[in-house]
Amino acid sequence: MKKNKVKAAVIVLSGALTAMHLYNRFISKAATSNHRLTDAKGQYFNWTHGKIYYTKRGTGEPILLVHDTDPTGSGAEWSKIATTLAKDHTVYTIDLLGCGRSDKPGLEYNNYLYAQMITAFVKEVIGERTDVIASNLSSSFVISAQALEEFLFDHIICINPTPIEQLEMIPDTHSKLRKGLLDLPIIGTFLYNILSSPLHLDAIFKEFYFAKAQHITSEIKDTYYEAAHLKNSRGKYLLSSIFGNYMNVNLKVSLQKINKPICIIGSRELERNTEYLHEYEKINRHVDVTMISGAKNYPQLEIPEKTLKVIIDFLNEEFYS
Repeated sequence: MKKNKVKAAVIVLSGALTAMHLYNRFISKAATSNHRLTDAKGQYFNWTHGKIYYTKRGTGEPILLVHDTDPTGSGAEWSKIATTLAKDHTVYTIDLLGCGRSDKPGLEYNNYLYAQMITAFVKEVIGERTDVIASNLSSSFVISAQALEEFLFDHIICINPTPIEQLEMIPDTHSKLRKGLLDLPIIGTFLYNILSSPLHLDAIFKEFYFAKAQHITSEIKDTYYEAAHLKNSRGKYLLSSIFGNYMNVNLKVSLQKINKPICIIGSRELERNTEYLHEYEKINRHVDVTMISGAKNYPQLEIPEKTLKVIIDFLNEEFYS
């Protein structure tokens, strides 16, 4: 009797794993069928941990655009402002390691890894000091990179950077368990595909990414959905590091080292955002916070004209370096 129960359990488990595997394969193909990203023409930078996809357009002083660190993210986050910036600048957009069209190795992602990646890209691809605009969590990588390499950037602009107190959360038992589950070969990929499903992404867009639902186009949602599932849904390794709190860092030390102005653009519609962003000002007197209305996490997509005005005004100011 006991042997029969064990046999039945093995059969059920095998069937469930097979169904999950088939579902995972179907999602990897279906999610990329619109070719929002795969038809784009860019280049690749061969970095130590994988190939980094990037685009280059325009002429003039260089400016690097670094999208938010999320497996649904890509350089497409800057689609509404990159063309305007390219009128007066050489504009570089990148897909971070683990995101979009770049490689997605199964490793532990952390702040230092991305700071190294950005530093290498500036030195080896751009080849000179550059202005930089970073979004959300990626702002911490830019600040860390600048603290390590004093002459890496000229103007630094951060859009809705992650709150300092949130960045101080370190891995614990629960976060490590979340990471371990997502890292599992079949079950982890299945969970990742559920978390990055169109239904779940739609909810995230409405609650966190955009202030007004009418601004969320099918093209934007399709692009984010495709980015999450390129390279056989291997974006799960980045998401597992985020869930595990491995991306966090005590940013105060790096922020205190920077002695040039940093422009922070913050959205008023994000809860407690004004309070969170003024913490940056308390740590470094060179930080200047500009709050704007009409958007949540991604004003560069939702209210590009208003966001561009703040960016261009800052870039045109004469600051010491």
